[in-house]
Amino acid sequence: MPRTPLTRRVELTLQMTLNYCILTVMVQKGLLPGRTRKKKVLLADPHPLTRQGLMTLLEDLPGFIVCAQTTDARSTMAAVSSQKPDLAIVDLSLPDKPGIDLIEHLKTTRPTLRILVLTMQDEVVYAERTLKAGATGYVMKTADLPAITAAIESVSEDRVYLSPAMTEHTLRRLAGKGSTDEETAIASLSDRQLQVLRLVAEGLGPKAIAKRLHVATKTVETHRDHIRQKLGLKSAQELRRYAIRWARTSKPGPPTIR
Repeated sequence: MPRTPLTRRVELTLQMTLNYCILTVMVQKGLLPGRTRKKKVLLADPHPLTRQGLMTLLEDLPGFIVCAQTTDARSTMAAVSSQKPDLAIVDLSLPDKPGIDLIEHLKTTRPTLRILVLTMQDEVVYAERTLKAGATGYVMKTADLPAITAAIESVSEDRVYLSPAMTEHTLRRLAGKGSTDEETAIASLSDRQLQVLRLVAEGLGPKAIAKRLHVATKTVETHRDHIRQKLGLKSAQELRRYAIRWARTSKPGPPTIR
């Protein structure tokens, strides 16, 4: 059958569509010479100033593009599923889910996701716990911009990042040097027990803690008993005083990122 002008136009249209699809895939995967696919970054932080500061920082870094911003754990989990980011920068203080539980969930949902924890929470207490949960790096908001930049670049390349001070602390602890009795006692708490201790410091009772953590009140009371045993505390009142003092002494100063 002879090819008509209409047939040739249809063939040309199909070929152009196919070429466009191939080109789009090559651009997305960074396969074109001189073109590198930008890494998609999710910003999960409840504080607008922090997210804006990170946006400004990432705009100055080549190879990154912010694909989503979230303010709580639920929207973070949804964004990871829908946007499929390469890197998530996550604050441990997102509402509606404990930070370590969130990290474990994100890594289960998307195993290739690189997670950098950027938070006010004391690195001595939380850094190793978050790495065990699946994070690749931990940096505090009190760090200067070069340190935060180094953390972002390292974690995006799947290289573990800890501050020099935290690295030194970890090495000294592994060598059996430098840990105080309180640090050793706190380190003996499970992740859930640490969450309960921090909520006790916030003034929450067993029922309120149970509601926050979505567990039974009896479970919280059992955690409180185990915490008292590990910390050598005799009563609920002693536990409350200890928790408040611990939270105050482990809390760093204001963030420097803008």
